Amino acid sequence: MDNKSKTWQKRSLSLFSFAFNPSAEQHWRNAL
Repeated sequence: MDNKSKTWQKRSLSLFSFAFNPSAEQHWRNAL
């Protein structure tokens, strides 16, 4: 898996976490 795909996967995971847990907004912003 190339680095770009890894970054996208990590970002998507953060988005899902943020959607289910609003308190994770800070972590979501850090992921960006």
